[in-house]
Amino acid sequence: MKAWVYGYFGHGNIGDDAIMLSVLDGLAKRNQKALILTDNVAASRAITNAACLLTPPLNAKRFGAKYKVGYWMRNGLKVATKLVGRNACIYACGGSINDHVIGRVEDMHRRIEGLKALGFRVGILGAGIDSLSSPVDRTSARVIIEELLDYCSVRDQGSVDLLNDIGVSESKFCLSADPVFAIPPVVRGSQNKKRLCDIEVGLNLRSLFQSNAERGDSKMHRHADYLTQCKALVERLT
Repeated sequence: MKAWVYGYFGHGNIGDDAIMLSVLDGLAKRNQKALILTDNVAASRAITNAACLLTPPLNAKRFGAKYKVGYWMRNGLKVATKLVGRNACIYACGGSINDHVIGRVEDMHRRIEGLKALGFRVGILGAGIDSLSSPVDRTSARVIIEELLDYCSVRDQGSVDLLNDIGVSESKFCLSADPVFAIPPVVRGSQNKKRLCDIEVGLNLRSLFQSNAERGDSKMHRHADYLTQCKALVERLT
């Protein structure tokens, strides 16, 4: 089996890169080859030996006609040849099923429809789902899991409770582990530099920012607050 792996890759986000490496490690243990769909091929190739391909414009409403035509002119043949015998896509989405940004899940809905249009069977792995207050995003989440996905696992009981609240049938998903917890350990002295070799400890700050008041109103504020909280935690740990 060959699988495509899609997520928020190529942006230097260490959490999403860790998820990617964990998924690749799991596939390798099953002798399954993978192709990464990434928004930055060079950045993803810097940390993995897996084949990488620039993500197609999956959300038809998000990209202009000029970009879409240009993408398929440059990459269409490459995508077509790699689609042969590779019809399963793992959507390793981390905590992206939320509406901290209104419309995010609706955008995700369109991207999954784009993957389905390319002939994929799509499975979401280890999703974190929380804070779905927007009616449009709640509807999109329900449609994604009830109608579009061939497989769905969530990473925590809070995600299970949220899906129960919006009316998703429990037969459509299962409770599993957070993929980032399964990231392969770094072996000191390893010659394989294409790994997250500088990671010594991972800190999940999600529980520190549950409410809108704690998260703040702007992404820049959240970023600065994350850094402050992370520094304080590391100082206490050491």
